[in-house]
Amino acid sequence: MNNAAAKAVPHSPPFPPPFPPPPTTIHYPLPFRLAFAVLRAPPRPPRTKSRSHLNNAADLDALVQDVSARTEGAGKALILMTTGAEVTAYGPGSRFGFVHDTFGYAAADENLEREATHGDAVSFEYILEMQPDVLFVIDRASAIGAEGEAAAKILDNELVAQTPAWQNGRVVYVDSFAWYIAWTSLPAFFQVVEDVEAGLQ
Repeated sequence: MNNAAAKAVPHSPPFPPPFPPPPTTIHYPLPFRLAFAVLRAPPRPPRTKSRSHLNNAADLDALVQDVSARTEGAGKALILMTTGAEVTAYGPGSRFGFVHDTFGYAAADENLEREATHGDAVSFEYILEMQPDVLFVIDRASAIGAEGEAAAKILDNELVAQTPAWQNGRVVYVDSFAWYIAWTSLPAFFQVVEDVEAGLQ
């Protein structure tokens, strides 16, 4: 091959780079995000001294019965979950229906979809119309370690502020990880019971 022919061959690097450049944002798989959420979460307060010894299924059953015996006459409860700016609601027979079905809280709305995994999408006007005496609020973004506006900020508006729950200080921002991710574990359900009991105060 003469020099002219050699110059006509386009120049290329001896081999291509083995990997593409790293992304500016790393998108971790869901299990890693859940683990990071646990690590970032503030430490939970220790269980009240009188209950610090409770650690088995029999203890849990007794605690559930104790709380259930005090919900009659405690008013109507509504369970909400926030995901970013979206708000969904749950009622009896739903994923979080144990608030009504097990603990005995009256439902602010008996007609919510029972099979909807992420609840029925609702508006702030709906929440006001239901006039709940107690609000149990699950922050899904916090539970899975995703970015999103905090539930407390989303619900802090003039419509929700007119509900009996808000006016009487009975809005319970539950332990979202325990309710949404780990509620079938014994330690998590102890936390669920304490959150449900907080609605009585």
